Amino acid sequence: MNSFVKLLLSKTSFPLYINSLRNPDNPDTEITERNVHTRDEDQIDEFIEKHNIPGKGVFFCVGMFPKEKKRAKDNVVEVPLVHLDVDAKDLSISLEDVREILKKAKLPPSIIVSSGRGIHYRDWE
Repeated sequence: MNSFVKLLLSKTSFPLYINSLRNPDNPDTEITERNVHTRDEDQIDEFIEKHNIPGKGVFFCVGMFPKEKKRAKDNVVEVPLVHLDVDAKDLSISLEDVREILKKAKLPPSIIVSSGRGIHYRDWE
């Protein structure tokens, strides 16, 4: 099990919503979104292994919501981490400069994730 996913599950009591989407710059990859909404570690591992392939990305929803509800901000019942999404298209500085700024913040990130078109800053402790 991915250590980040394991930590995330330890901070919440609701299922984790993970989806797989085609990378926008890869028109040859299947368009259909695939997803899993579960706490079952084996299901999560299988999903990530199957869908984390060239041309696609695997993403998780930062807001937790009950299994019987659809993914929508009004249904979020837990947010187990602080999340900041920085899109490169909105910047006047480089992503590397953003990384350095975040690392020097009063609350430095526990993890910085490259999303392909930007970076995500996440801290939960």
